Amino acid sequence: MEAAPETVEADAWVTEALLGLLARRLTTPVPTVKGWTALPEGGRAAVHAYLTGQLVDLAGLTAGSRLAAGLGRALAQLHNLDAAVYEEAGVPVYDAEAYRVRRLADLDRAAATGRVPTGLLGRWESVLEDVSRWRFQPVPTHGAIGPGTILASPDDGDEPDVKGFLGWESAQVADPADDLAAVVSVVDEATLDTVMEAYAHTRVQRPDAHLIERARLVDEMRLVQAMTAAVAADDDVTAERYAARLRRLDDELATEDDSSARPGVV
Repeated sequence: MEAAPETVEADAWVTEALLGLLARRLTTPVPTVKGWTALPEGGRAAVHAYLTGQLVDLAGLTAGSRLAAGLGRALAQLHNLDAAVYEEAGVPVYDAEAYRVRRLADLDRAAATGRVPTGLLGRWESVLEDVSRWRFQPVPTHGAIGPGTILASPDDGDEPDVKGFLGWESAQVADPADDLAAVVSVVDEATLDTVMEAYAHTRVQRPDAHLIERARLVDEMRLVQAMTAAVAADDDVTAERYAARLRRLDDELATEDDSSARPGVV
């Protein structure tokens, strides 16, 4: 189902307000709105200033690199912002318990489709119902960190560094783990250590003990959210494609759990 033109325009106005506020508070550039253009279906879309640079492939990050450390610092600087900045822009704001409950609701909707393996449902429910893992300080998040949203400085002979982020439409005050989900899904442990060391050194508050665990959960549950959206849109082909990926994920995680439970297995 496509969003109504008036909804698209309203969301764009909120994003424009946020980007204007961020431009005055972040040391990294943001794609500020320079104007509006009419849409064929009605309403208007924002036109953003073009930011030079190269898109970052998270899978290409390496341990000890300037780019990996730069990503950690850039995320920390965003998470250090006062949440009041986001509130002023009118973006969604959640406390930790409300966000945990939203995740549980997502899981309930997914379970109702009958397409999610019981092993995954039990695994995720166990994490979501353990309140101790959800005692985090909500922070301003980007909400869509991943392919196509991380911009690096042009490679002019020096090692590239993170320049800024694109695609702010999913920004909200929520769990900092949301912005690390795509990172933990593709980088190796050594590279993740580089990102998180820079992140921890830049944050004004110590990252909570369950941050990475929740980031892994967020990454896993993105599949189920995509599947649920396809079901809601009556797109059975896409829903089944995601369901198949969920079954593979269930098998992979079960194998990992089995290996870790057997002494001497590497």
